[in-house]
Amino acid sequence: MGRYHDDEQIIIPQPEFEKNPHEGLFILRNILVQHRDDPGLLQAATATLARICSYAFLELHAELEAVDPRSVRRELGELDFETADGKRGRGAELERLHKARIPALVERLDAIIARTDIPPITLAIRERLRRIAEILDLDTIERDILTHLVLAGVGQSTADYHDNLARMTNGRAQLAAILCGHPLADVKARVRADSRLFRTGILSFETQYGGRVHFDINSQLNELLADDLAGETEILEALFGKPVATSLQAEDFAHLAADRDRLVRLLQNAVAGGARGVNILLYGRPGTGKTELAKLLAAEADLPIYAVGTEDANGDEPTRSERLQSFLMLQNVMPGSNRQGCCLFDEADDVFESPSLFNPRPKGSKLYLNELLSHNRVPTFWIVNDPRELPETARRRMTYVLHVDLPPAAIRARILSRIARGAGLALAEGAAQSLARRYPVTPAVLACGVQAAMLTDGGAEALEDALAGLADGLGIRPEGKVGIHAERRFDIRLNRTDTDLEEFANRVAAARGTSFSMCLHGISGTGKSVFAAHVAERLGMEVERLRASDLLGAYVGQTEARIRAAFARAARARSFLILDEADSLLRDRSQARQGWEVSQVNELLVAMEQHPLPFACTTNLVGQLDPAALRRFTFSIRFDVLDGATAAACFRHYFDSAPPHALALLDGLVPADFALVRRRAEIMGHLDAPDALLAMLGDELEKRDEAGGKAGRDRVGFQLRQARQTPGSERLN
Repeated sequence: MGRYHDDEQIIIPQPEFEKNPHEGLFILRNILVQHRDDPGLLQAATATLARICSYAFLELHAELEAVDPRSVRRELGELDFETADGKRGRGAELERLHKARIPALVERLDAIIARTDIPPITLAIRERLRRIAEILDLDTIERDILTHLVLAGVGQSTADYHDNLARMTNGRAQLAAILCGHPLADVKARVRADSRLFRTGILSFETQYGGRVHFDINSQLNELLADDLAGETEILEALFGKPVATSLQAEDFAHLAADRDRLVRLLQNAVAGGARGVNILLYGRPGTGKTELAKLLAAEADLPIYAVGTEDANGDEPTRSERLQSFLMLQNVMPGSNRQGCCLFDEADDVFESPSLFNPRPKGSKLYLNELLSHNRVPTFWIVNDPRELPETARRRMTYVLHVDLPPAAIRARILSRIARGAGLALAEGAAQSLARRYPVTPAVLACGVQAAMLTDGGAEALEDALAGLADGLGIRPEGKVGIHAERRFDIRLNRTDTDLEEFANRVAAARGTSFSMCLHGISGTGKSVFAAHVAERLGMEVERLRASDLLGAYVGQTEARIRAAFARAARARSFLILDEADSLLRDRSQARQGWEVSQVNELLVAMEQHPLPFACTTNLVGQLDPAALRRFTFSIRFDVLDGATAAACFRHYFDSAPPHALALLDGLVPADFALVRRRAEIMGHLDAPDALLAMLGDELEKRDEAGGKAGRDRVGFQLRQARQTPGSERLN
């Protein structure tokens, strides 16, 4: 015989059960039939139900009391399970009388159930569940389990009774069998963790303190039961939502064209062949378009894509469990409905919690999630900002991993133009290109800038102000022009080098598609970076310019990681990488004092050797470069200070006038000096005063000599004083 329960342990709910008595009586009958050998369970269940139903079913009250083991005990006197001589005593009589009374009560229950009206809400829910069960391909027992679990939660009293049963039963199979009325053996296989009800995310369960089982029904399914949806399409859309679409175009991801084409073929072949475990990880900084790329890939593969776990049934933030339930249902129901599509799981790190200092034991089973990744039936895009947020076991199970980084300036300009045009913001010709180059921000930030400009009734100036603020808030430094003297049209003849730059540019442009590297060295302002950008333009490549400070990290290994990422990004975007201040990263290893100084040089040397595209490094201190680095450059070009003829050409180029004779006395000028003086002269109104221009050029030269520790130039100073005293100084023709 089973254990007896103290009636004080049973929570007696309010008598609202009479509003839905049919389900309660059905459950009681199941207990009597299935568990007549457990008087303890009968005692607790019947006593509770007797009190709940006593008002509506006074005629049943006597029969309920008759099978209560305590009533039988009162008839027989003190209970004695086992006497001293080993005989069963009156306990056997108790059991016999108890069992004899149950069949009569079952007959009475059958009669009462037959004439008890089923509430309309119960009939409606049963019909809706029948249609849903057909779509989900549930068998009769699975449908009945689901139906009675749903009905057990209709009305507070019914839910309380369900809660009491959970306290009294041993495991989810026994509880489910009591609720649905099917034999325990048939129910067990259908409430296993790997059964269809749980695998599809329709049900989940939790074993609480004391072994109490709590079933949880999918929130989307619960919400669906409130609506009378007739068609399969309506039901599936209610479960999964409508397919999501993107407003972006393939050209917006031209920098990822090779990966984009491969992923489209992967999706098409995976769906056509019914491949399992197809998972695509898209990662990168926020706002780069990862989610939109997933939508675009699905569209190009001619497949609908469904975003799962974005909100709960009430439109609120979903829990981890609700997100996984939504994912499971899509994975298991869509193939069963003979539909094809993709799954989009954004912010996937929410469910793949990795151990951390503040969360050493994250919730959820790693094994369970790994199994999901290994056997999912619908190709799934997992979107994260940082792949390290996923456990390594999850990353190893990805079919394809793609870093979605900031698009090149040309693509950002095209996106900005389209966003502005769609918002009705007029931009002058070339404005989008200029803003995109100056502010290397993501497409999402560009959209925010356009919105700010429109809401402030501003134009291009308001847009630039908004982008400047957004970039500053994100810690992004606006890009200046490549070389200060790039403000005016670049003229290759204004540089003095040991190589014919014009012929060099023509040669490399003719050999487009060939990988090469350049080391451009010389003092600051001689035009190294602007020439590298000119070469990139001749090759038809977008420029990505980095300084050493962009790559140097504060922690061990951070610099090496940034170097790898920079070269990988340039390779993916097919851009021309210009690395300024290369001496900070390629310093002679024989002079290194720390191990990390050697490792960062090694990392950069490896990246230079393996990079498949042209790139350039610039430095003012070529003598400090590691000898191995110098050997790896295809070309090494020295940029010198200007000679007299080139300085005179620079004067004409920047000031649109003939240079004074005294300009020849200024030995050591560089193109950047002319650019800076022009900017200063524009502000001061001296563009038409050649002597003032000459004096300012001399000042720049003296400042550079003083910074370099050289003696002052008395001869030059004397000539400049003479020039200032002669308003109409003779000019060079």
